[in-house]
Amino acid sequence: MSNKIDYTIEILYHFTCSKCQHWWSYAMTPTNNKMSLNIDDRIINCMHCGNEGEALIKKGFSELLDKKKNQ
Repeated sequence: MSNKIDYTIEILYHFTCSKCQHWWSYAMTPTNNKMSLNIDDRIINCMHCGNEGEALIKKGFSELLDKKKNQ
């Protein structure tokens, strides 16, 4: 019996549509350890109502990430 436990890494983005207020998630496997987590320049389509718009990180979340990085 092996005492080893394997794992993988998945990045999970959560989106909330500003039009219909429904949410959904998008998972991505990082391709390298220097990968940017920022997707603010991409156009996203709501899978519920078809609304199309810019992906913007929720207010306060960037500051939370910066604070964790500096600790």
